[in-house]
Amino acid sequence: MARAHHWLTWFERNKVWILWGTLIFVALAGFVRRDWIAGHLLGGWAEATPDPVLLLAVFVWFFVSQLVILPSGTLSILMTGALFGWWVGLLYYVAMFLSGQLLHLLARQDRGAARQALARALPEKLRHGVLWRLMERAERRGIATTVMLRLLPIAPSAISPLIVGSIGGASGRLAVGTLLSGWARPVSIALVGQAAGHALLAPERLMSEVAQPVLWVALVSLGLSSLAAYLIVRPLPQREPPSR
Repeated sequence: MARAHHWLTWFERNKVWILWGTLIFVALAGFVRRDWIAGHLLGGWAEATPDPVLLLAVFVWFFVSQLVILPSGTLSILMTGALFGWWVGLLYYVAMFLSGQLLHLLARQDRGAARQALARALPEKLRHGVLWRLMERAERRGIATTVMLRLLPIAPSAISPLIVGSIGGASGRLAVGTLLSGWARPVSIALVGQAAGHALLAPERLMSEVAQPVLWVALVSLGLSSLAAYLIVRPLPQREPPSR
């Protein structure tokens, strides 16, 4: 318990330095493999064999960035999707699954620190109502809450494991919810990034290469957001009073 408290609190206090250190590592990997980037940036990267050093650097960034409540996922996936292709969304998804399990473990063992991190991430007017409602729902419907948070376009990945862990929810429910829905957002965003990358090679094909994927992602996001909203507002079953 004390060790979990130490690590979760330490990470929260030093997350800025950890993120900057990770970005420096990614930049160094890009510098070392600059010849690969230069050779594929102007064309052909979708068919090229990905460089393992760059993939490792990207995966480390995906993993570390999802340990904190940081709205960086969309931009990260768009940029890497343009460079590597749509499947980089699956790499983000694997990092999401692993980082979520680690964050859930720490949050479950130190619920106070997890709730403080969640409270700091929400605007003051939303902290009590929205946060309380999400935690209540996670207590009763851990899988559905995870699905809902994974589908919301504006919810950072760290929120879901922190909420489920802060109420003592099982890691299995977080895992099932992530398996069911966690891949949808990153793969969709990576598809848009890949289309935008192709459009850079042929600006005259901008509308045909980008407009259609963006339209489909917008429609899918609307549907997923509607589903997530329904999961939030639908009533919970009434608890039966304890028998005497």
